[in-house]
Amino acid sequence: RVRVGDAKLQGTVGTSAGVLAIARPPAVDQPFRPDIAVITVDRDLPVEPILVSGDSRWALRAGAPAWTAGWGVLEEKGASPEALQDVRLRTLAPGMCKTLVMATAFEVCAGEPLTGGSDSCQGDSGGPLTGWGYDKREYLVGVVANGFGCGRAFLPGLYTRTDFAPVAAWLESQGVPVARDTGGSKSPSTRPVVRVLGGTMRVGTPLRVSYTVRAATSRTVEEIIIIRNGRPVGFDTTRLSRSRPGQVYFLDLMRRTPASFRGRIRACVVSVDQVGNTSVRRCAVLRVV
Repeated sequence: RVRVGDAKLQGTVGTSAGVLAIARPPAVDQPFRPDIAVITVDRDLPVEPILVSGDSRWALRAGAPAWTAGWGVLEEKGASPEALQDVRLRTLAPGMCKTLVMATAFEVCAGEPLTGGSDSCQGDSGGPLTGWGYDKREYLVGVVANGFGCGRAFLPGLYTRTDFAPVAAWLESQGVPVARDTGGSKSPSTRPVVRVLGGTMRVGTPLRVSYTVRAATSRTVEEIIIIRNGRPVGFDTTRLSRSRPGQVYFLDLMRRTPASFRGRIRACVVSVDQVGNTSVRRCAVLRVV
């Protein structure tokens, strides 16, 4: 059965309905299939349904705020709450999702990836990921799917995207209407503006990443993720002021290169502007001696 209108997991208020069918989509990326389902119930329910997004270019822009809710455990191996919980997250650029948690094309990741602490957890699966479009409407943009632990740094949660074309088409085939964001005049720019340059550095020297800018940018926050043997091992945050195209710039991170970085590492730059509209990720191989 499905019950709506009650924030208590074992509550007795609200309205119940019987389940007639549960449908799952076919695989779209063998052997993986989107972790989403459509439940058909035997009566109309007294709730105002949220819009299901078939076009999340605004709501899922990198750095955008998002929310999830559920009765899952409050920490790894912790207890489940009786009252419904919700938490504010932020979505990540697809490239960063793939680097950190090997996200597929039909998944988006959200959380606080560099610090951890905010996340969905066991028992939240199937719950909502919602965001606000530029048309000022709230959309269901994802469904809680998977994760590596809960609230860990560098391991944001994974959510099935409702706007992934095969998923949106399947939802419509099941009678679920999908909506498009009507706000804004064009999609956020995805043109890369930063090219990261590799090089050689010595252990104990200031950790420096150089790059060129291909287009003038407003002030952005630059998050530098260091990856060794395919795993994130550190990060720093600095600021980039307005820059001139073609000029070489340097990001001096706030610590010295540790001996554990000896060998080859990758430095990846993630740029998010002040309102979170754009994000670019570029990596370079650095040789530490």
